[in-house]
Amino acid sequence: MSSLPSKVIWSDDGVFAIEVGDYLGSGKQGTVFEVKTNNMGLNDIVIKIIGGSRKLLQMLNHIERLLTPKIKKIFCKIPSLECVLVTPFISSDGKFCLLMPKAKGLVLETDEAWSEIQRLPMNCKYELAYQIVQGIDAIHQEGRVHADIAGPNVVIDKDQLRAYIIDIDGGGVVNSIPPLVAGHPMWMAPELAKTQNPDDATLETDRWSLAVLLHYLLIGCHPFHFCSDVKDYSVYEQNWPPNPNDFDDDIIIQKWLQWQHCILKQIGDMAELFKQCFTLGQSRPEARPTTTEWKQHLSRLISNNSVHTKLCPKCGYKNERELVYCERCVSILHQALVRCPKCKGYKPVNATFCPKCGAKD
Repeated sequence: MSSLPSKVIWSDDGVFAIEVGDYLGSGKQGTVFEVKTNNMGLNDIVIKIIGGSRKLLQMLNHIERLLTPKIKKIFCKIPSLECVLVTPFISSDGKFCLLMPKAKGLVLETDEAWSEIQRLPMNCKYELAYQIVQGIDAIHQEGRVHADIAGPNVVIDKDQLRAYIIDIDGGGVVNSIPPLVAGHPMWMAPELAKTQNPDDATLETDRWSLAVLLHYLLIGCHPFHFCSDVKDYSVYEQNWPPNPNDFDDDIIIQKWLQWQHCILKQIGDMAELFKQCFTLGQSRPEARPTTTEWKQHLSRLISNNSVHTKLCPKCGYKNERELVYCERCVSILHQALVRCPKCKGYKPVNATFCPKCGAKD
């Protein structure tokens, strides 16, 4: 377990004072901690701390170009994207920090977590898959590449039947700034698995990773579970999925393939999208299904079309998602802040005017 960086982290401009709590985890880019208290009235947030090895202003510029105030306002309307709405700042001790809403639920990075999800009825899996696709579609429609779509970057709240996408901060803007990460190895597109070069991450590599994630969610295994490692699937050029009888010397793989074929039959036309991605899309990235195609198929399968409310992170009251402050306790609902262009202070991401100086967008 990593040690706490300090009890209180101040931003270099003195605006933020963050009391750091428990260690939550580490990734390629930084370490995440709970936030115990803060001076901005935010609730249920975490802080991601990235060391000072990178040029801080470059990191800050990357996030501000990736997640502009306009983009954040669009994303805060999508339930599965509320935890990618980061507030960046540089600490007084020279570290790059991100404040972000805490995603509550199961992180899909262990066999135990996936087993929990597999026990859900198929209609619930369709709903979760739709939420994930809706989020990635919004990211792609705005010309952004997530660059790290993977189970460990998805959190599922089974009780609320909610999916949260996290960790877009390493992504990029198409034809503008390259992503900072290329993804997790077993979730990478074949071309990325070969080069592992972040500059090669594109909308098409995202589409591969999304298809792998959806296959895990709906079918219960990696689409190339019959391959021994990443190198094997990155050069796989046969029809997908293979015939189970071709693996009669490996009973476990054969049974998994039989299960895979069975579920693919159950999901109807959507099975063709998987086949399109993992057969034609293996060597032709442009052939991979788009987020819009997945969304169209899943929208016909989900039974719950209700609009998600926004639970107040302080009192738990159910609010309409477009509200800025909780109707009951007046806490900020969407736990991300953006700079006011006039007074340079911070305001809630979906506020139409600055509560400090009154400036309108």
